[in-house]
Amino acid sequence: MRLAAGLLAALLLGGCATLDRNQCLQANWTDLGARDGQSGYATSRLEEHREACREHGIIPDDRSYLAGREQGLRYYCTAESGYREGRRGAGYSRVCPLDAEAAFLPEYERGREIHQLEQDADALRNNIDEHERALSDPNLTRDQRYYHRRELDYLYRELASLRRQMDRLENGPRY
Repeated sequence: MRLAAGLLAALLLGGCATLDRNQCLQANWTDLGARDGQSGYATSRLEEHREACREHGIIPDDRSYLAGREQGLRYYCTAESGYREGRRGAGYSRVCPLDAEAAFLPEYERGREIHQLEQDADALRNNIDEHERALSDPNLTRDQRYYHRRELDYLYRELASLRRQMDRLENGPRY
């Protein structure tokens, strides 16, 4: 039992590493930095790579990694990318330089708002489904039917309002 627990712990800890031994050995630190920059990772990602490679006796090339990351951030820190990241509900780690953030952040916020509205709409649709299923029960009293219909009217109005908000945000000024 202890052996199984130890193996599981080793697997879990190993799963946390950003790079394996071969990746550490063959790393092109400029390319890795560029990929991390394009993904919006903070500079702390280099420390994660350092930890992963330390156990294999490999030291990252900080200068190359950071130069690559700066190149990658040029692709990440755009209005288009901000919108896309926000729409998918991704977090933002404040990695963009101030001049690029001025374009990135408004679109990111707009995308995040649409993402939240979509989640709210999903919750409303689930609630609508529950009330519609309840109405199919032949044993409902008149008051229960009235309650479910009244709730459905309210939920459909809310859903229509969310759709209008999403339309305004989606069709508003873009990057």
